[in-house]
Amino acid sequence: MSKERVTPRQKDISRVLRERKGRLADKKKIFFARPRTIASLLFLIFSFGLISFSFAQEAKVFFSPQRGCTRAIISYLSQARQSVEIAMYSLTSDDITREIIRAKKRGVQVRIVYDKSQRGQKSSQIGFLKEQGVAARVYQGTGLMHNKFAVIDDKILLTGSFNWTKNAEDGNAENLLVLSDKKLIAQYTKEFVHLWVQGEEEKTGKSFRQTTREIFKYFEKILRQIIKSLFRQIKGQHSF
Repeated sequence: MSKERVTPRQKDISRVLRERKGRLADKKKIFFARPRTIASLLFLIFSFGLISFSFAQEAKVFFSPQRGCTRAIISYLSQARQSVEIAMYSLTSDDITREIIRAKKRGVQVRIVYDKSQRGQKSSQIGFLKEQGVAARVYQGTGLMHNKFAVIDDKILLTGSFNWTKNAEDGNAENLLVLSDKKLIAQYTKEFVHLWVQGEEEKTGKSFRQTTREIFKYFEKILRQIIKSLFRQIKGQHSF
C-alpha cells in the first residue's frame, strides 16, 4: 500500500501551525508566571467582591410601630464624630434628644432646622436642645418644613416618613431608610444648607409660662415676708 505523499507546501503549513501553537503556549506560561499579573488578577477579584459587598450594605430600612426606627437613629447618632445636620418637622423623642446632646458634648457640630408649628409646643425638645447649646433655626420659607432627614458625618443619610417622636415610634405606621450613597448624601446636604439659609434663630424672649412662674414666685416671696412680719408683731405683743 503506497504512502500518501506530503507536498512541500503542506509541510510548510504544518510547521507554521506548530510554531504558532508553541508561541501561544509560551505566552500563557509567561503570563501566568508573572507575579504582577497574578497580583492584578487577585486584586480585581477582591475589588469585585468588595464592590458587591458594598452594594449589599448600601441601604437598610426600618419600620414602625416598634420595629427599630428609634433604636437605629440612636445607634447612628452615637457613631457621629464630626457633624450631624437634621431637618425634622417634629422632634419630641426623649431618647433621641439625649443622644443628640451626647454628640454635642463629644464636640460634634449639630445643626437643626424645624417647622414654625413646633414653636412653643410643650412636647417639642427643640427649646431644651437650644439650652444645651445645639444650633437650631426655625424655617421661614413658604409652606411647612415637612422634611424628616439627617446627614451624619457626610457618610450616612437617615430619611423616610419617620418623625423623631414617641408617637411615630409607638403608634404610627412609618418607615426609616438608611443610605450611604455619596451622590444622594451630597444632594441632601445641599438641601439642608438651602433650608438652613431660609431659617432664623428664634428670639430668646421668655415664654408666657416662664413669665407667669416668675411673677408667682415674686408674689410668693412678698407674701412670706408679710407673714413673717406679722408673726414678729404678734410675738412682740405677747412678750409684754
